[in-house]
Amino acid sequence: MNRTQKHPKRVVISGWYGERNLGDEAQLAAAIYLIKKLEPDIEITVFSDNPKATSLEHGVKSIQRRGIKSFFKRLKEIYRADLFILGGGTLLFDSGLGGNQIIWLNNVIMSKLIGTPVMYFNGGVGLIYNSMTKYYMRNVCSKIDLITLRDKESENKLRALGIKNDVYIGADSVFTLHSRFNLEHHSNTIGINLRHWTYKEEYMSKKNKKFSEEFGGSHSSFTGFKRTISDVIDQIKKERKIVLFPLSFLKKGGDYDVGVLEDIINITGPQNTEIINKECTYHDLIKRMGSFDFIIGMRLHSLVFAAILNIPMIAISYDPKVDAFMKLIDQDEYIIKMADFKKDVLLKKIEKLMKNKAKIRNKLKNKIPTISEKSAGSAKLMHKLLNNKPTKNQLFREGLVMTFKTSPLIPLLIFYKILRKYKVSMAGLPFYLKILKLINTLSG
Repeated sequence: MNRTQKHPKRVVISGWYGERNLGDEAQLAAAIYLIKKLEPDIEITVFSDNPKATSLEHGVKSIQRRGIKSFFKRLKEIYRADLFILGGGTLLFDSGLGGNQIIWLNNVIMSKLIGTPVMYFNGGVGLIYNSMTKYYMRNVCSKIDLITLRDKESENKLRALGIKNDVYIGADSVFTLHSRFNLEHHSNTIGINLRHWTYKEEYMSKKNKKFSEEFGGSHSSFTGFKRTISDVIDQIKKERKIVLFPLSFLKKGGDYDVGVLEDIINITGPQNTEIINKECTYHDLIKRMGSFDFIIGMRLHSLVFAAILNIPMIAISYDPKVDAFMKLIDQDEYIIKMADFKKDVLLKKIEKLMKNKAKIRNKLKNKIPTISEKSAGSAKLMHKLLNNKPTKNQLFREGLVMTFKTSPLIPLLIFYKILRKYKVSMAGLPFYLKILKLINTLSG
């Protein structure tokens, strides 16, 4: 136990914040709500890609989450903090050769070295298929002081990596916002949310091609996907209004939600179809969704928002986390995987959903409060950790072990970024990965 502190408790939260993704902003709002409910006087600092916007929207102190210029500011905040929190969302997943993992999990190592405990808060674990990612995650995540996850499937992925930590299966933090929205939805409007592939065939090795086949595809297959969804819209908009809505307003290369929706409008025409292309807050979008009769959604939080409003939904599964969510709310019969996406399949799902709308709404109405309680349980565990922290010496020792095990990845990361920049073949990397495996074995 640490000695009694004279200052209010302090936490630092880091995640995909300030990147104009409404799902991530809703998760941050929910996390702040849960933390302050238990510690009203707590000081919260958020690492964000847009600190000014984050401070304005959430009423917290915020600093830039990456870059050399803000490094010492981040270091100072973590040093002052009683707890470092990796926020919700799927922060643990494969991004090619693990580049994002090193960015996120380096903060875990840094926190340990300066004596600050770490929590993974109601997060998810995505597909992990690369040797470097597995190596890095296994050595760092095994030393996280508290892991709370949003679904059982995420725990299974950690166990497959050999991570033996005790974990708490909670739920997405956004579920705790359900009591703030009590909206009726009896209009003749259908909401549709779409996004680009996550697992693109062009970027996957032959060994991992199965992921792109099940959850993604090539540029040509995505073009076919847009034509198919447009054909369905053409058929159903004769009797219903269609509202196309994004979850992310970030324009990053070809991954731009609004761009996908605009492509759909160009194919189907604007008749009886509206697109939300003006940036808004998660709160504004949820209020607008309250008028939808049902939704067809790709991004996870389009489905979460629908669930807390008791709106029936059909999920287009572009990622395993979508399947996990639909199973959590007992709606997995309304999943369509990318590999199975066809016009007649979607129309049959819509027909089935229309017959069972009232039943689905009642099931969600009864189930969501229970899931919300599971999500709030993570905050109670966080509060317990805040008041019974490991000693700084113990944390420092764990940080040293992680540093020793993961430091060989740094030159590889630099090498990898150079190769990516100049589009050079990475055929020689397996030998380096074997060396990492040997180091991991020798170091226990």
